[in-house]
Amino acid sequence: MMLNGKLIIDELLIILFVFTLSLFPMEARTTSVNGQKVLVISSYSPIKEEGNHLIASFIDQMRVDSEAKIFVEYMDCEASPVFETWVGWMRQLFAAYKVKPDVVVLLGNEAWSSYRVTCVDSWHEIPVVLGYVKGAFIDYENKDKKLFSVADMMPMKESFGDFRITGYSYKDFVIENLSLIKQLQPHIRKVAFCYDNRYNMAFFESYINDLFKQIDSLDLRYMDGCKLSTPQLLDSIACMDDSYAILSAGWYTDALQYPHAHSMLHNELARYTSKPVYQVLDQGTSNMNYIGGYFISGEDLGKDLALLTHCVLTKGFENSPAFQFTPSLPNYYINYPTFVASGIDPSLLPENTVFYNEEPSLWQEHPVEVILFVCLVILMVVIFIGILNYRKRKEDAYKTANTKMMELLSRMPDMATIYDSDLNIVDIVNPDNHNWKDVDTRCQIGKNLKDLHLEYPQAKEMLDEIILHVKRTVETGEVTVFNCKYGKKDRIKYTKARVVPFENNSVICFTHDVTPYVVAEKEILRLKTFLQSIMDNLPVGLFIKDVSNEYRYLFYNNKVSEFYKEAFDCMLGKNDFEVNDLKASLFREEDNRVLQSDKPISFNRVLFDEETGLPVRWAVTTKTRLEDKEGNLYIVATMVDTTDIRRNELELDDIRRELSVALDAGSLSAWCYDVQKDTFTSLYRKTLANDGLSNKGALDLLHPDDKEKYSRFMSRLSRGVENKLREVFRFRRGEGYDWFETYAIGLKSEKTGEVEQIIGTERNITGEMKRRQELEENKLQLDFTLDAAQIISWEYNPDTRIFYSPRSTVFEGMTISLDEYLSFVDLEDRDLLRKGLEDLACGKIHVMEVQIRTMVPALGDRWFEMHAVPYGRNENGKIRKLIGLRRDITDLKMTNELIRLRNKAEEANRLKSAFLANMSHEIRTPLNAIVGFSNLIAMAEEPDEIGEYVKIIETNNELLLQLVNDILDLSKIEAGQMDFNYSAVDLSEIFNNLQQIYKSRVKDGVDLVCHLPSVACVIHSEKNRLTQVLSNFLSNACKYTSEGSITMGYERIGAILRFYVADTGKGLAEENIPHVFERFAKFDSFVQGTGLGLSICESIIQSLDGKIGVDSELGKGSTFWFTIPYNPVNE
Repeated sequence: MMLNGKLIIDELLIILFVFTLSLFPMEARTTSVNGQKVLVISSYSPIKEEGNHLIASFIDQMRVDSEAKIFVEYMDCEASPVFETWVGWMRQLFAAYKVKPDVVVLLGNEAWSSYRVTCVDSWHEIPVVLGYVKGAFIDYENKDKKLFSVADMMPMKESFGDFRITGYSYKDFVIENLSLIKQLQPHIRKVAFCYDNRYNMAFFESYINDLFKQIDSLDLRYMDGCKLSTPQLLDSIACMDDSYAILSAGWYTDALQYPHAHSMLHNELARYTSKPVYQVLDQGTSNMNYIGGYFISGEDLGKDLALLTHCVLTKGFENSPAFQFTPSLPNYYINYPTFVASGIDPSLLPENTVFYNEEPSLWQEHPVEVILFVCLVILMVVIFIGILNYRKRKEDAYKTANTKMMELLSRMPDMATIYDSDLNIVDIVNPDNHNWKDVDTRCQIGKNLKDLHLEYPQAKEMLDEIILHVKRTVETGEVTVFNCKYGKKDRIKYTKARVVPFENNSVICFTHDVTPYVVAEKEILRLKTFLQSIMDNLPVGLFIKDVSNEYRYLFYNNKVSEFYKEAFDCMLGKNDFEVNDLKASLFREEDNRVLQSDKPISFNRVLFDEETGLPVRWAVTTKTRLEDKEGNLYIVATMVDTTDIRRNELELDDIRRELSVALDAGSLSAWCYDVQKDTFTSLYRKTLANDGLSNKGALDLLHPDDKEKYSRFMSRLSRGVENKLREVFRFRRGEGYDWFETYAIGLKSEKTGEVEQIIGTERNITGEMKRRQELEENKLQLDFTLDAAQIISWEYNPDTRIFYSPRSTVFEGMTISLDEYLSFVDLEDRDLLRKGLEDLACGKIHVMEVQIRTMVPALGDRWFEMHAVPYGRNENGKIRKLIGLRRDITDLKMTNELIRLRNKAEEANRLKSAFLANMSHEIRTPLNAIVGFSNLIAMAEEPDEIGEYVKIIETNNELLLQLVNDILDLSKIEAGQMDFNYSAVDLSEIFNNLQQIYKSRVKDGVDLVCHLPSVACVIHSEKNRLTQVLSNFLSNACKYTSEGSITMGYERIGAILRFYVADTGKGLAEENIPHVFERFAKFDSFVQGTGLGLSICESIIQSLDGKIGVDSELGKGSTFWFTIPYNPVNE
């Protein structure tokens, strides 16, 4: 009902407008250019025109300014990006237009490139308006000429020759769009730049790379339409994580030169990703995948070209502007529904952003209802006539639009069939482009699809598909895409169809013959299957990577899948990075090494068990570089499974390693003594005996006191009296003797039973023997040192809570309980000692260091420093005891206290002197100004001069008064007498009052903005002091802000309230920020102030249990803030 009412309102408004116009004579606005003809040649297809509306805008503007006849021709260069095809098309156009136009409008570089080559002599003097081109000319005729950068391209004006050319150029704002992405989505680190690159410009990728380098922390992923098909692009986008954003420069064709790439991409994109797409250029307002971008709109470009064309028609070419950049300015255009769905903060949008597809707000619709009431009273007589006239114009407009639509459809390469809701064929456009079994499809107009079953039974399958999808589109209004085939055996045809809603509940079915593509794909599949069967039967693994396609896998065989024990086909068409392989960087480094080498290179591969982390499979991969005739590079790799060989090697290594580890763990050397040969041999490491030493030689190395013991040791083992013995000997090493611990075992012969060999180990224990001696000496020295330093050791058992000390003077006894000892400790220190012991016992701390005061009758008041650490754990893992030291620090405490008091007195005296000196200077400055200008008033005669002096005196009076008030507040703070009267405080009321006070104090060109929560906040606090702090912040902001804005407000963050005043003023240097709250801190001598305000603010906020701070950047502005606890009145 609301929709019908709105339509009635719209009709009545039109009637009112017509009636008003009929009352007043109106002069004609159009310039008389009747009979003149304008030919518009677009390089592109109607599909692209539907996106940017350039031609529609051009035509609308021309109809406003003139009555010239306009003819539009579409070259559709995206469908056939071949220069020779364009030339042929252009020659056919010259032949078809027998009557020359007065102006030719060329849209796009392709149209101009072919026009300048094919232009006939009779058209050479026709003025040309060139539009929708860049500042550089792309010579498609000589496209094979190597261009290494944008700088190598010819300026557009140099391509004009002797043609009479004017027009407007434009450019893509890539950097501005990258900055927009960073502003709206700061987390973005990578941008997928999608461009069809339909003419394979090799330098374009390096050009885009250079632009990306100008934006910090953004990496480029270039999605090239010359290398990727549209499905491959969609697959790549689906693999992108949240760190990616998508930026489109147009995707109207792809590597397969698919003519409907643009439609396929945007119909399927929502199924692959939810990321919005940013636009480098205007690609229309109807596509919900686009979020918008920074560009010049197609409508503005069309209007600019129309105005220029009208100027050429009316004033002549010589009196028209020369070729230049288009007058219209770029802007930020945002698709409102897509932007809202993205969840991006609207406050991040740039100023003057233009929304499209935004529904009007409710308040904008209400005034119309008032107008309706008035119109109904005034226009009752003329309603009937007005409605009839309006409906007639609507019918004429409908017929015109329908004619345009049919003309556009007729220029498309595909056949278009229109069906009504009952499945009747209404019309067929371009029937020559599509036939069913040699039967002209025009004969089918007026028939019902269901009746065609009987007439064409061989096409039943195709007709069923068409009926199904036409019904679905009629019922749901959704666009459907499907494939179908018809014919028999070698005459089978394949068709790709797309059904879209049309007017009056009808639909249009676009069909495109894709038979060559399908046949080619089937042949490729057959050859691929044959090759796969051969490769799968190879005895080794084999896989191939395409270097030019970012090292993606082209092929693999079964041996590769068997080795990895998984479905390796997940890698097909992807590279190691796209499947998140942890070794992707290593594999890429290997591939690069192979590309730089003329010989094959082998690499080891190891697979690890996911649960245990142990290696389970081994292989050797050999990679070779392969280059085909076209110069394309591939990595061909073979893989040989070496798991069985490697497992045998590992078993042998384990045995050796275990033996080595055992000997190393004990710092042992191993030796063997051959009883029959009387020789020693070293088995592991170097031994004392060395290779070939005899038993007598070993005796010569022994200490004289150990020789008899050694002889007995060897004899008992050699005779088999003992099977295994352990002994300690001293052997000569250099000029002294070292201690060695020796274990030995006798090995008997299985035949004779006699001992043949003695196997032994030796370990140098000289250090242990020396440490044992040093330990005894150190213990004596420690006891002496502790006595001298008045340090006494103690132990504490956490379970029994009993102290123990070998000296009774520690705890006034050998043992004492914790409670008994705490009775001697000062009341303020008891919890400190008790908590320290508990935390140390439960492992919260590793070292206890506390200072306590005790009162023992025998010693008096004493200060002790207690140190303790945990020692040992029981079977349950609990600490068994604490060991510690107690040191008497009474004398040290007395000395430190005296020093602290002296320093405090000296600091107070210094601060007093500095304060008096600063105050003397600060008070003298305004007083001098008041006295000086008072004298000048007596001598002045002019009233304006006297008024200026009085204003200066008033300013210095205010400064002096502020200084006195600040000194009084400071003195109250120092004396602890500052008044704080707490009450219920409405924070919104404070900010509203401050806004009223300071809105007249801000400088011209500065906005005062107040951000308050939607819900009012009433707290229990000190209203006057909060107002004082905020007023100080605002006063400083007004002084230092000359342009931009000053923003104030507050917000609740959990249990605290945060207040802030932000400005876009001068800002603070980084080195001044730590000193900003110090007394007399002034960083601009040209701005008046006491330098005490922020110091007083800091004291006030601290008294309110809050924090204060500043965030600032020099030249960009400052944000002063403070926080206080949130104490609501109602809680």
